[in-house]
Amino acid sequence: MLAAHYRQARTVQGRLWSADRVAEQVDDIIEAGLAPERSAPALDLASSGWALRNATYRELTNVTATTASRDLAALLSAGILQRHGAKRSDWYSPAETYRAWLTDLREQTKESFDAGAAPYRLSARGEEIPIASTGV
Repeated sequence: MLAAHYRQARTVQGRLWSADRVAEQVDDIIEAGLAPERSAPALDLASSGWALRNATYRELTNVTATTASRDLAALLSAGILQRHGAKRSDWYSPAETYRAWLTDLREQTKESFDAGAAPYRLSARGEEIPIASTGV
């Protein structure tokens, strides 16, 4: 049971670390003037793998449909998001550049926060059991 708790804790550590990197990336995008500050929650959501729709953007940012459409169009033209579908069925995801960055981040998280490590086996071999962030 302790091994299961250890693995669960490592998984949560990895998720928190990854979410922190995504938030930093979103902050950098906003500071560069590529996106309005109000779009931060929507960009976090899209970077987490969820489909971002106009209605979802409105809920997250508390803006009108016109403002949401204008913001999403600006995010498209800035190369931050890409559109899928058409008209009422359209949804947005990170553009190719950011998808590649997210893929690299996922790989880095897997390597840094190995949830499959067996703490008892590591201990028996005299190896150090990782318990904190690796400072990646």
